[in-house]
Amino acid sequence: ALTACEGHWEHSLQVLEAASSEAVEADAVTLSAGIGSCRKASQWEKALQLMASLDTVQVDVVVWNFAISACMDGKKGVEVLRLLSQLRCEHLQPTVVTFGSLAACLGGHWR
Repeated sequence: ALTACEGHWEHSLQVLEAASSEAVEADAVTLSAGIGSCRKASQWEKALQLMASLDTVQVDVVVWNFAISACMDGKKGVEVLRLLSQLRCEHLQPTVVTFGSLAACLGGHWR
């Protein structure tokens, strides 16, 4: 359902909230889709809010990369660095995508 909402970040978040209220646990795939929708809509703040809700969800580096890319698209280099640090604290290995997003931020103007 979330991939059908792609490009409509509000609908993606509504689907995630509805699933949560029905005691359906989000997983890495659903969170990746939600964060990806936020990224495409330039809603990096919402992507970070989804990442903050990951307390009970075991996620892989792909989910982190979606959030890092959302912040990169928003030219939020400080957030990219913070997410990279958190990724390492979770004992996950950054990928080429992770470092590509970091390089894109460092190569441009960012705050």
